[in-house]
Amino acid sequence: MQQIKFFRVIFTNEETPEKHNPPATARELAVPGTFLYSKLDPETAGDTEKVRSVWFGTDSEGFARLVEIAMVSANEFQRMINRLAHYLVEHNYAPDLGTGFELAQEEADHTRKLADRELGTVMVIDRQMNKWGVSEAFKTVPRK
Repeated sequence: MQQIKFFRVIFTNEETPEKHNPPATARELAVPGTFLYSKLDPETAGDTEKVRSVWFGTDSEGFARLVEIAMVSANEFQRMINRLAHYLVEHNYAPDLGTGFELAQEEADHTRKLADRELGTVMVIDRQMNKWGVSEAFKTVPRK
């Protein structure tokens, strides 16, 4: 069975799920979710922690600050794309399911490229809103 490197949500003692509303679920697959910020007006979005530093949990539709690189099955990966495509349509990020699948596949492919690192690597996002939209920096975090 084919395995794929991808991100899973993790929490630490300092980073509990209750910090995010809604919270992601530990070990679920996660994507950066930049699409969530595409509709925000940079002038009014502010510099909130939620905008700046969270990953999108694809099962719970919740948020987490930390992810780690893990191996996932091809089936789990495809289920994630399917869920994400439906989410994009249901929340008006895509006009139809065909477009939703295209966008979900793009997000998954982008995330796979980011996950091309050593297994167990922990990562965070530093996201900024500016007059051009959203910019993101992905950083590794040393394990304690």
